[in-house]
Amino acid sequence: MDVASVARPAGIEASAEPVARRVWLHAFLSWALAEGYRVVAPRERDGVAVYGEIRSAGELVLASPKPVLSLKTWFLRSWREEGSRGPGRGPAGDGRGGVGPGGLLGVGCRPCEAAALEVLDGYFARAGAAPRYLTLRRESTIISFACVRPDRHCFCTSVGGGPASAVGADIL
Repeated sequence: MDVASVARPAGIEASAEPVARRVWLHAFLSWALAEGYRVVAPRERDGVAVYGEIRSAGELVLASPKPVLSLKTWFLRSWREEGSRGPGRGPAGDGRGGVGPGGLLGVGCRPCEAAALEVLDGYFARAGAAPRYLTLRRESTIISFACVRPDRHCFCTSVGGGPASAVGADIL
């Protein structure tokens, strides 16, 4: 593979290490998709990054800016849509039940987004009113990426978290 042909996230200097990580991530996502995981990750839609289900590792977008909405929005929307369609319909509206044989893999969120999911999990568990949401989250694996340069307006630092916090993520 030609090193120059591999896209790097904004602000990352060219070196073998970031390229190797990108190649590994692409191989990992290809494996997960082949194993039946439903992968939700930042992807481009109408010129902006949004979370959505990807069908190939090449759809993943990790460049700045971050997706316009948080990963929690995808989980909440999917939960609402699933409830309105009835049994046997998956969150993506594709006719699949549940989250797939491998589960759901959320990739590319930031530590603040992963922490927000944990807050929602606690709320819905206490409320006892969202069993579909809790099942979707229980069958999910979250892989978050630490922020390289958080700024003073970042959510994670304003609530006592940090740009490399693993709270709410299964893998950082």
